[in-house]
Amino acid sequence: MKDIRAAIKFGKIIRQMRLEHDWTQLELAGEMDVDAAYISRIELGKKNLSLETILKLAKVFGVKVWFGDKNL
Repeated sequence: MKDIRAAIKFGKIIRQMRLEHDWTQLELAGEMDVDAAYISRIELGKKNLSLETILKLAKVFGVKVWFGDKNL
């Protein structure tokens, strides 16, 4: 059985950031050029994201991704 706690926590963070931007899931999906259902799965922790998608989310939200002390 895989541990999905990180995906759930990450999804909550994405939802919070989306709401801080006052975006709907559809609007965020448009910014990322993906389907709104994909955003829903991310927010529910049901999607295991690639690094490429995480970096795309960071760009859309205007934040950086760090690994240790290194900025990706």
